[in-house]
Amino acid sequence: MSFPISPGVNVREIDLTTGTPVISTSIGATCGQFNWGPVDERVLISSEVDLRTRFQKPDDNNFPHYYTAANFLSYSNNLRVVRVVDNDTALNSTTDGVGKLVKNQNEYVGMDPDQGGAIDSTANRHWIGKYPGDLGNSLGVSLCPADKPEYTLTGNVSITGTSVVGSDSLFDDELEVGDTIVAGANSYIIASITSNTGASVMYANGDVVDIADAVRSTYSNFEANGSGTISMTANSTEIIGTGTNFSGDINVGDVVVVGANTVEITGVTNATHMTTNVPVSANAVASGTDYIRRWKFALSFDQAPTTSAFAATANGTNDECHIVVYDYRAVWSGVEDEILESYENVSVAKDAKSPEGSAIYYKARVNNSSTFVSFVKHPTVADNGQGGDWGQAARDRNFTLVRGNFYYEMSGGSSGDNVSVGDLLLGWDLFNDVNAVTVSILAMGKAPEGDGAALANHIINIAEQRKDAVALISPEFGDVVMQSGYELSNLKGFRNSIKSSTYAILDTGYGYQYDKYNDTYRWVPLNGDLAGICARTDQEADTWFSPAGFQRGLLNNPIKLAFNPIQAQRDELYRIGYNPVVAFPGQGVVLFGDKTLSPKPSAFDRINVRRLFIYMEKVIGEAARTQLFQFNNAFTRGQFQSLVEGFLRGIAAGQGIQDYAVVCDDTNNTPDIIDSNKFVADIFVKPTKSINFIRLSFVAVRSGVSFSEAIGAV
Repeated sequence: MSFPISPGVNVREIDLTTGTPVISTSIGATCGQFNWGPVDERVLISSEVDLRTRFQKPDDNNFPHYYTAANFLSYSNNLRVVRVVDNDTALNSTTDGVGKLVKNQNEYVGMDPDQGGAIDSTANRHWIGKYPGDLGNSLGVSLCPADKPEYTLTGNVSITGTSVVGSDSLFDDELEVGDTIVAGANSYIIASITSNTGASVMYANGDVVDIADAVRSTYSNFEANGSGTISMTANSTEIIGTGTNFSGDINVGDVVVVGANTVEITGVTNATHMTTNVPVSANAVASGTDYIRRWKFALSFDQAPTTSAFAATANGTNDECHIVVYDYRAVWSGVEDEILESYENVSVAKDAKSPEGSAIYYKARVNNSSTFVSFVKHPTVADNGQGGDWGQAARDRNFTLVRGNFYYEMSGGSSGDNVSVGDLLLGWDLFNDVNAVTVSILAMGKAPEGDGAALANHIINIAEQRKDAVALISPEFGDVVMQSGYELSNLKGFRNSIKSSTYAILDTGYGYQYDKYNDTYRWVPLNGDLAGICARTDQEADTWFSPAGFQRGLLNNPIKLAFNPIQAQRDELYRIGYNPVVAFPGQGVVLFGDKTLSPKPSAFDRINVRRLFIYMEKVIGEAARTQLFQFNNAFTRGQFQSLVEGFLRGIAAGQGIQDYAVVCDDTNNTPDIIDSNKFVADIFVKPTKSINFIRLSFVAVRSGVSFSEAIGAV
């Protein structure tokens, strides 16, 4: 301790309140095949609703993986899930329909030029499904760019009938077919541009008058009157225009409103002919009928996009757009073209922010928020073919005005072939590093048939390497399902193919349970339920309690078992390390064993003892880290010994251990140990054993015989 040079008081604090850390012992982990979600990435899931949202509902191929996770979550709320795919066949859907595999956000960064990635120059690939999967083939993205604001034309015009003549105007630069020019109280829609100073118009309102005045021009991507009139034959899906320019005024995907009828444009044949999705009506639409052209999703927004407050402050214009992600094949929602996500008044300016300070750049907003799509490149809207000035800063920029809306409907996505055991092994490797992720219960799920031992041994190796988790293992589907009379020999064969380990827990098979998403029953491996039982035991009792039996070992999900072993079969299986799962009439399906796959008889051949020691080792190990770089003296040793004894005293009070002793003094911290910068503590415990066998003796004695005599004779 240092002292001040001049007179004064120096105050210091000494913290003697250090305690043992609180750790969770019920963090599950599993790895499998799913229909959506990031690939090769650990995802924290807290409920089955969360599982369904992140990875989507199961199908005939992946239900064992889905229900392994879902079954665990029926007992607990802390599960790490890794999705794996077949790398050779899985693809994300794309707007060019070719498909491209981008597994997760890290891989997306590699193709994002704004984050140092390579530019994707593939033509028409503007958006990509967020994750690999067939589900991406129902995703569409539509953009409504900024509407052209009203502005004053360069010169004056005169309008006579349907002809417009300009003075000092350059119509071919300033106007487009479909624009509206406003003169006083009158509006006119440009039907054609004959020269840089002449145009023809469709009269919109008021009386036809001669005007010689400055006029304003507007155009709406959002909703506008058509640039001409139409006719339609009864029950026909073809619309014929008069004075129109469909190829310049309407995009495929836009909606045309004719009176009370609304139809979607499926094709623009030429400047005067287009096709629709359904006939307008059973009656013919008379020639000369007016119509409205509307963005398909306009009614879901309050107003058209224009210029954001941010761009206006920066002397920029025309940066806003609306975006929707929609379900064009009704796979996600059950409704065709249902909006899945919408983004209102986002900006094409890279630096744009809302008044509250959050980013509104359309690429960043969608990438950060969407669970369905990711951005690839800007639409082809300007002279350089890559979006012109979209993606630039807003300062002093009048962003390129785009006439028309964009509709991108994705295809080319694939969930891929069924995953191999190699894919699963690589997925499980993400749980190898004890410092990267905290887990304590590894639920195997289902292995490809014939590869159960390879997967089981790999997961057991991970548990042994980590030394803070147990592996829950089930035999193969073909060992017990529809194998009447052969289950026992099959299970013995499977046991002989997997390694012995005190970190492994082996069950006897598969349970039959209802698949609510597909309205059928499925055979699901039991390891998800058994992992959940371990987690439930942690929550309702403590880690050192056995998870087996009628008090804690009832399974939530199976209604029957593929193999329900009788007592003689249970005896044989228990001897070699199996934990029988048994259906007792009127009592439910129960875990009826608590053995590990210990290679020899010891205290560690019981689940509760193995998990007790994992718990103690992790807690005391974490506490020991606080002693690093302290002095190895009597004070440090005494403080650590007191800390450990207090922790063990609590376990003893909770029935986890019968007795304990901690040695951390100069008897095991000798001068040689101290000089080599080491610190030694020896911790001795007597674990509490669970009851596995009960003998009840009922003795009948004759009248006149004292019980004390009979008790001694038994």
